[in-house]
Amino acid sequence: MMKRILLLAMMIGALASCSKDESKPFNGFDKITDPLFKEYCGQFDVNYDGVLSEAECRRVDQIDVRKEENYQGAVITSLAGIEIFTELEALACFRNDITWLDVSKNTRLEALSCYANRISSLKLGDNNRLRFLECSENALESLDVTRHTALEILGCWGNLITSIDLSKNVKLTDLECAENLLTSLDVTKNTMLKELGCIGNEITSLDVSQNTDLEILACWDNRMSTLDVRANTELENLVCGLQNNDNEDILTLTLDDSQIEKWNTQWSLNATNGGVVVE
Repeated sequence: MMKRILLLAMMIGALASCSKDESKPFNGFDKITDPLFKEYCGQFDVNYDGVLSEAECRRVDQIDVRKEENYQGAVITSLAGIEIFTELEALACFRNDITWLDVSKNTRLEALSCYANRISSLKLGDNNRLRFLECSENALESLDVTRHTALEILGCWGNLITSIDLSKNVKLTDLECAENLLTSLDVTKNTMLKELGCIGNEITSLDVSQNTDLEILACWDNRMSTLDVRANTELENLVCGLQNNDNEDILTLTLDDSQIEKWNTQWSLNATNGGVVVE
C-alpha cells in the first residue's frame, strides 16, 4: 500500500510539473541564442515587458541585421530563433559570421539576402513565395531551389557548388552563379532569363538558344569550346573567352549578322575576350 501511495504522489508531482511548464507563457527571446540578434529583436517587444509574445512575433514582416561594408565591430554568428517570426517576408543578414541558416519555417519569406557570411548549410524548406535569393560569398557545396518556383533573382556566386537544378525556376530573370565548381549549367527551361553570369566555373558547354530575352551574358573563364548566341537577339553585353590561353585553346563564337557589328565595335574590345574565333 505504501508503495502505491508513493507512486501516486510521484505521478501527481510529475503531472503538476508538466501543467506548470505548459502554462508558462511563450517568450520568443528564449529561442534566440545570439546576444546581438536578441538585442536587435528587443525592438519587437512593443509593450516593454521583457517577453516577446507570439502576437508580437506575428507583427514582424522584415528583419534587417546586415552590416555595412568595412564594418569592424561585433557581428551575429547565429540566427537561431528566426523561426518564431512566422509572418516574415524579408530577411537581410549579409556581412555577418553566420555558419548555418534555417528559414524552412518562414514560409511567407519572399526575399532573403545572406551573402558574405560563412554559411555551409542553408535550409529553405518548401517556401513557394521566395522571389529573391542572394546567398553569394559563402561556403555552400549544394543549393536546392527546385521547390521555389516563384524565384526570379538568384545570386549564388563565390561558393563551392558543383551542380544546380534550375528546371523548376521558370520565372528566373537574373542568375549569377560565377566562381563555383560547376561543370554544367542547364538554363533551357529558364526562358525569361535576362542576365546570366557564370564566369569562373568548369562549364564545358552552354546552350542559350532558349533564352531569347537574354540581355547580358558573362561566361568567361570556363572550359567551353563553342558558344552560339544567334538566338539571343536582345543581347547587349557579352563577356566570353578564356582566362589563360597558354595551351592555345579556342572558343568558337557563332553570331548572326547584326551581332557581328556589336562584336567589332563593342564586345571584342573586352580584355577577357581572348582566344575567341568568330564565325
